[in-house]
Amino acid sequence: MATRVETENARRHEEAPMSTSVHGTIRHAPSSARPATTAEPNAASGGPLAMVVRRQTVRWALLAAIAVLLVLSTLGQMAQRVFGLGTMFGLVRLFYVDAERNVPTFYSSLALLLACGLLAIVAAERRRCGDRLWIHWSWLSVLFLLLAADEFIGFHEMPIERLRRLWDAHGLLYFTWVVPGAAFVLLVAIASARWLLTLPRAVRNRYVVAATVFVTGAIGVEMLSGWVAEYRGEDTGIYAAVVTVEEACEMLGVWIFIDATLHFLERLGTSVTITFDHQPRSTDGRGVDRWADLADASARLNAPCAQQRPAQPVATRNGR
Repeated sequence: MATRVETENARRHEEAPMSTSVHGTIRHAPSSARPATTAEPNAASGGPLAMVVRRQTVRWALLAAIAVLLVLSTLGQMAQRVFGLGTMFGLVRLFYVDAERNVPTFYSSLALLLACGLLAIVAAERRRCGDRLWIHWSWLSVLFLLLAADEFIGFHEMPIERLRRLWDAHGLLYFTWVVPGAAFVLLVAIASARWLLTLPRAVRNRYVVAATVFVTGAIGVEMLSGWVAEYRGEDTGIYAAVVTVEEACEMLGVWIFIDATLHFLERLGTSVTITFDHQPRSTDGRGVDRWADLADASARLNAPCAQQRPAQPVATRNGR
């Protein structure tokens, strides 16, 4: 008898119209309150699906991607310049780190967008907690969004020729954009000094290392590559080697920055949950409250940070 009732309920649930929504919540939970694994949803009940992204996974996945891209770019240059294999049906340019709108450029843009998203999450959390420096996190997020667009489109390279003729630039200033670029870096450093001092030492040190590595590549090694480009030519092996070091520094700098931001989110005990759920409509045609399942999360979001209750552990199938 119980089996027939369950079967009938399941059939009615399948026949009911379904509505889909996306809910994003930011919650605090101490590490001890989080289960090692997330329980699988009950298919019959239409429970939410959750994807857990761990810092270690992101760290090593991005580092592996950087290593693969650098190796493929180097092998392509060796195949073309040492063994005379030509363009290899466009594969050399496709993975060359100094080319535009190819695989390395696409990766770098995505990495900068990831940093932008993480900074936006921190900004939202700091604003909710009444931290006045949330504005700094916000404009840093916008800055990384602009860097991602520039990485893919190459805005900074457009005025190089005009400035070179205007300044009669040579040698280390052959790529003239490094002058306004260095000035911009200095302004960002001055504007970020106070904010940087408010961060935990471990996070602050990581950010300083990330900025140092990135600027070393983007400005310092870029100046060296300009000298090589003028006096040796851009179609040479030494130029390819220098720009590979340059791009490696930029990629590693962004990688360290992302890892530092994830570390900061871990220290805050912040998690971001995106829930795709569906709710059947009632028989009279009026929809049910699709936010009901998030009532507890909403209460935590509206509560002050100091009074926030930790999230309850997710129950597993055996009830523990």
